[in-house]
Amino acid sequence: MITIPIRSAPTITIPPRPEITEPVIERIAVKAADACKMLGVSSGTLTLWTKKGLIPHRRIGGRILYSVEGLKAFVDGSETE
Repeated sequence: MITIPIRSAPTITIPPRPEITEPVIERIAVKAADACKMLGVSSGTLTLWTKKGLIPHRRIGGRILYSVEGLKAFVDGSETE
């Protein structure tokens, strides 16, 4: 709470503003750098797995994206794409 003294007038107390929270947006696909962090591998390893077709991915607008669900499935060993 902030108290502001005003000259020759009573003190005005301003209540704190309520916190404004942004909605959490869960991403369905991530770029290579984020996929590397999620998997705990280097970018070279991710590139090699991508080129060999071992890891599910999509090329959209010249950028390679990895679905979060596909990465989870890859780690679980159930993805064969």
